[in-house]
Amino acid sequence: VFRAFWMCGVIYVCLGCSLEISFASFCFFAHYFLEIQRQSIKLIGALFFALNPIFLGNISKVGLIFAAAMLPFCLVLLKLAFARQRLHYLLLYVVCLNLSLIHPFTFSVNLLVSGIYLVYLVRSHQSFVLRSLRKLGLIIGLGLLLIVAFILLLVSRHAISTE
Repeated sequence: VFRAFWMCGVIYVCLGCSLEISFASFCFFAHYFLEIQRQSIKLIGALFFALNPIFLGNISKVGLIFAAAMLPFCLVLLKLAFARQRLHYLLLYVVCLNLSLIHPFTFSVNLLVSGIYLVYLVRSHQSFVLRSLRKLGLIIGLGLLLIVAFILLLVSRHAISTE
C-alpha cells in the first residue's frame, strides 16, 4: 500500500517536519528570547504555536509554514549575538533568513521584523558594533552572497512559491 501511495507518505513526512520545526522554533524562542524558565509553559506555548489555526489552515503550504517558523529562530539568534557578543550567531541568522526564502512574502516579513530588532540591538550595543566593524562587514557581505546564491538556486529549480 505504501509503495502505491509513496508520494502521499513523503508529503506527510514533510508536513510533520514543518510542524516539528515550528514547535522547536518556539521552544527556543520561549527559552532564549522570552526567558521563560518553566518547561511546561514553554512546551504548551510551542504546542499552541505549532498547532495554531493559521498554520493548520495552511498546512498544505509547507514552504509558508517553514518560512514562518524561521522568524522566532532569527530573533533568538540576533539576541544571542549581541547578548553574548559572538558574531557566529549572525551567520546562523543569515542562514535562517535564507531558509525563509522558500516563501518570498514571509521572507520579506521576517527580514522587516528581524531588521527592526537588529537596528534596535545595534543602537543599544554601539561599543560592541564599533569594535567588531570589520567582522560585521564581512558577515554582511557573506550574508548578501548567501542570499543571492540561495535565490539563484531556488529560481533555477523553479522552487520559489508565488502564492
